[in-house]
Amino acid sequence: MHWSIWALLAAAVGAGGFGAGFFYRKNVAEAKEDIEYMDNVMARIRAINRYNAQLKRYYRDDDRFVRVHKRLHEENEERPKRTPPQKPIISENERHIAEGLAAIKREIDNMVWYDEGILKQQAFFERAILQGISNKLLELKQEVPISDRKYIQRCISNEYFRTAAF
Repeated sequence: MHWSIWALLAAAVGAGGFGAGFFYRKNVAEAKEDIEYMDNVMARIRAINRYNAQLKRYYRDDDRFVRVHKRLHEENEERPKRTPPQKPIISENERHIAEGLAAIKREIDNMVWYDEGILKQQAFFERAILQGISNKLLELKQEVPISDRKYIQRCISNEYFRTAAF
């Protein structure tokens, strides 16, 4: 469900979907098979777009937190595969992740609103984010280890400084 549109299209090319002769089929059966394949790809793309739009609405059109949410989800998918298996960050439940990140987002938005200059001091901003993450997760009664809080902090600060226009 968390494929990007470009990954789906690349998979289609790699699977021979768009290769040479895609539009020049020898018979109707091959053409119908290609159409069915493309319908499936388009259905998956629409599902991804709906999911992305839902996340974007949840984070009030803040693309940074949509990307952070996706990074946390990806990390949570990888954790059970590690040796030893690790617990998920915040929760396995998408809703709990979204609620936690939304609370953290409000905290950071308030920080930036009251002191826009905080973004010019990266080290200070990162420490403030970590403190805000810790406070919000404690308020939500989420016991998250410091390594996971630092991972969340890195994801958030990377997004802020990647998109910063100062």
